[in-house]
Amino acid sequence: MRLFIGIPIEGGQREWLAGELSWLQRALPAARWVKPQNLHLTVRFLGEAGERDLPVIGDWLRAAVDPVGLGAVQFEKPGWFERHGEFILWLGVRATPRLHSLARKLSGPVASIPAEPRAWAPHVTLARYRGQRREQSQWGDFTHAFQRLSAGAVAPEPVRVVLFESRLGGPGGAEYREWLSIPER
Repeated sequence: MRLFIGIPIEGGQREWLAGELSWLQRALPAARWVKPQNLHLTVRFLGEAGERDLPVIGDWLRAAVDPVGLGAVQFEKPGWFERHGEFILWLGVRATPRLHSLARKLSGPVASIPAEPRAWAPHVTLARYRGQRREQSQWGDFTHAFQRLSAGAVAPEPVRVVLFESRLGGPGGAEYREWLSIPER
């Protein structure tokens, strides 16, 4: 199973972002947009693990999460990067010291999963887009609309850290299953 640790975007925060995405989708309809119920801040991508690893990963995650809370998260400016011929569109997140501490604690090895070699860059993935930006007439309209995305919207305090399983390849995009939520729902 393909696992990651994330903070789901929920409540008013999700409603605000879904509203922003509705007009962005019109500006770049060829992109594959993340469904509002799947919006999340990835804290650590774990990759492939077996079901036998879940108890060890769960104990490791419970020990890492600060019971006091992670503090408020503020959205920052949007951006994109290219990977394997695909543009990943994202919204940056200004993370609190507690959230950075959590990411550091979760960067080490666990069960059969090696340590995370990359530095953590807090963001919420919004869409994936295949195509050449110079060849797509929509790209200019989209980048103008994308940069308009409100960078100062303050999100409520993250209330849950979740161990997710990601199932790829479905007709509607990735599907997520929650294996563990801290605190529990």
